[in-house]
Amino acid sequence: MWFLCRHASVHAHLNHRLLPPEAYTTRSEDEADCWVAKNGKPEEVYAAVQLLLDENRNPNVNITGDPALRAEKIRACAEQAGNWTEE
Repeated sequence: MWFLCRHASVHAHLNHRLLPPEAYTTRSEDEADCWVAKNGKPEEVYAAVQLLLDENRNPNVNITGDPALRAEKIRACAEQAGNWTEE
């Protein structure tokens, strides 16, 4: 998924140390999520939120942290930036 790939590259953009996904602090994860939510394509941000909220998502998709909480924060960042749209 585009959002998750972009999220990973944003860690470098934000000068975060590159670590395995489970090693990032909640703050670093939130910063990367929020940056992508504010600067990504609205339809991709929406798709990422839907994926995080989907209880039947592919179990091979590795989600760090609480998916529902991440979805809520991503949506809030996108809305704050005027980058939220529901498809």
